[in-house]
Amino acid sequence: MLEYSPSQMAFHVETVDEAILNNLKNMFNKRQTDYGIVGVFSSKDEANEAFRKLSVYRDALLKHLS
Repeated sequence: MLEYSPSQMAFHVETVDEAILNNLKNMFNKRQTDYGIVGVFSSKDEANEAFRKLSVYRDALLKHLS
């Protein structure tokens, strides 16, 4: 699974199980995050490939806006 944080302008790849566990930990520790799911993939390799492609797009967009 691929997630993105607008406040950190960062992507994160993890399994669905890892995401659920992290979300539960954050909930019980009253920690807020703004990561949102941007894709669910069959493997971490596919998620990492999407990460690479979206990172290039994000960087080009940020360069254009600056």
